[in-house]
Amino acid sequence: MKFYAQLLIAAGISLCFLSFAHATPSSLVSEFTVDEAVTLALKNTPQILALSHDIAGAKHALKAAGALANPDISYTPSITGDGSDTEFMVQQPLEINGTRAARTGIAHAELGITQAQSVSTVRQIVFETKSAYFELMRARNNLALYQDLLTTDQNMDQLTRTSVALGSRPGLDALQSGIELVRAQQQVTVGQGAVDRAEDALNTVTGMPESAQIRPLAGTSLSSLPVSDTSAVAGALTQRSSITAAVAAKELERQNVRAIRAEGEPDIAPQYRATRVSGGARDAGFGLAIVLPFIDYGSRREQLKAANERERAADSRIAATRAEVNDEVAQVLSRVQGADAVLADYPHGLLAEAKSLLDGSELGYKDGKTSIIALLEAERTYQTVQSEYIDAQVNAALARADLERATGSFDVTQFKGISQ
Repeated sequence: MKFYAQLLIAAGISLCFLSFAHATPSSLVSEFTVDEAVTLALKNTPQILALSHDIAGAKHALKAAGALANPDISYTPSITGDGSDTEFMVQQPLEINGTRAARTGIAHAELGITQAQSVSTVRQIVFETKSAYFELMRARNNLALYQDLLTTDQNMDQLTRTSVALGSRPGLDALQSGIELVRAQQQVTVGQGAVDRAEDALNTVTGMPESAQIRPLAGTSLSSLPVSDTSAVAGALTQRSSITAAVAAKELERQNVRAIRAEGEPDIAPQYRATRVSGGARDAGFGLAIVLPFIDYGSRREQLKAANERERAADSRIAATRAEVNDEVAQVLSRVQGADAVLADYPHGLLAEAKSLLDGSELGYKDGKTSIIALLEAERTYQTVQSEYIDAQVNAALARADLERATGSFDVTQFKGISQ
């Protein structure tokens, strides 16, 4: 059969996805790539806009934290006319005790946490988009397989009924071929439903209307190079945003400790005061206030203990997060290696053997040497192998996408406002 021959040739060339001939020719309509799907998702997903606002807000908070504290201005007008000790005063805290530096450090750590969480969300969106893309590829390729098998069963049914009419085949063969034809039609119906659902899922994740037509998917080549366990784990420990967020959370607690300690340190504040300002300033002059926050009834001391405990907890969380990432990457690596091993069995092994079995059964059936049961069994075997090959390709692609997520290797620097 022409269809099976085409599949065998495609399988023998490279470890790339099958491309069936039911879609619009790529010369007329450009193929829809997985990178294009990711770009659409990151452009249309409201989460991305929300993340950019979160980061912008954290940056403004950082600028605000670095600014000098606002001056204290008080005006106490005289009510009795006898005047007051100080009717007008301006006092500017200089925060030389380190409160401004600690406040800036806290805001910087909070920005780091926000950025890390944003990067994690972006990478999750990328993974979900690629998963939806590859699942659609699985559904479309399976549908194309079912449609070609339906054509094959239609031809077989016609040949069988002709042979039965001529008396060269028993009537039960026509009954059997008719049953297989109905089953093939049912497979096409089920396959079309799977395609419709997969298209809806991809449209949803890319932010497109559910009714939007998705162009033919581009073939995705899979690297045959083995994945290095060492480099994958090392990359994850430096790139995973969950670790970055945990480190930033520790820095936040460290800056909180610094801020609490600074509150107990002396500070100075230049002043300008006047006893009367109505009708012109009187008894005005400049002075220097010294703030001595030495008295503590236990509030600051306990706050400091609490912040120190939270910093120690943050250290433990960093270690736990690193262990979780290491374990997760190890599991995904195992999945990738297993998927690659399964996929490698098909192009030059199972596909060729299933094709030889089918060709021999077809030839024997035409010559009257093989029963229709043997032919149908060979066809089912070949269909199973082809479906498994499609699954193996998709599963390998999904495993690579999951490895990209687990190691944090997807580059988010191209998305302005998220990574910076």
